[in-house]
Amino acid sequence: MAAAVVAMCLVACAPTRPPRAESDAAVVAAVEAVPGVDGVLLSQYTAGLSGSGLTMKVFLDANGQGDLAAVADEVIGAAWSAVPYEPEGITLQALPGPLPDGARFGDSSDPGIDLTDVASRLGLESDDDSGSHLGSAGTSLHLKQAFLSARYGAWNDPG
Repeated sequence: MAAAVVAMCLVACAPTRPPRAESDAAVVAAVEAVPGVDGVLLSQYTAGLSGSGLTMKVFLDANGQGDLAAVADEVIGAAWSAVPYEPEGITLQALPGPLPDGARFGDSSDPGIDLTDVASRLGLESDDDSGSHLGSAGTSLHLKQAFLSARYGAWNDPG
């Protein structure tokens, strides 16, 4: 009986999240509004008790690739502001556009554009205490909640 009561309390206390399609649509609209972005594919992940996060594959046109650090910074900020739940982290991968017709997140694709300079311009250090880091191949940025809050401000529910 006690276990049932505890389980009911945990379910009742769990934060409510909008449906995934609604959540994805809000982030896609915000990210695609950034100049230089041709399209975006999203995937949400669960990080156990830490919560959920967001992984983005952002396709950039020639302008977006020109000042990659500025565009990446704006894309991450847009996603952080638009996601309707407080993400435990955001992962970014940038690819040359355009977004292929019918592309899905899990499709095999180009490994992406090197983001080493982007990480440096964002102030991401290799020994970042937040757990944020540049992926080993240099083509993905993994930004944890502490880094995102420090750079873009505390997350506010956009709803």
